[in-house]
Amino acid sequence: MIYVEYDAAHPMDQQLSIAQISVDSAFADVSHALAKAEEVSSAKYPAFWRQARRIGLRQSPLAVFAVRYLISETLPMYEISWNPSFEPEEGLDYSDEWIEEVVRVELPEDLDFIHIARMGNGQFQPVERIRKK
Repeated sequence: MIYVEYDAAHPMDQQLSIAQISVDSAFADVSHALAKAEEVSSAKYPAFWRQARRIGLRQSPLAVFAVRYLISETLPMYEISWNPSFEPEEGLDYSDEWIEEVVRVELPEDLDFIHIARMGNGQFQPVERIRKK
């Protein structure tokens, strides 16, 4: 989903023209935005990511829900959260005592969003929901 915000001071046609300049590269950079979101999420949910890395997931636990162009911004913000299609995964790994064990990975129940601003090609940073110049 692409959202382009506008108001009386920033008319819709002007805002759409601005968004069209970078929308293709914004979609090409989705994997990089997800990687930045994983960094942010790893700090908040270390137990989840520790388990996920033990078995190597077959599916992405994070998904981009929207690419949003805020008023007065020329580059988008990605709205990222847990992937609603993610199915719990299991795999085998060794414990610290070298005992083989089953590792089960399920998404956390918290449904918060991570907002990642695209600052340029391959450049991203986490942001609060609202960015204004």
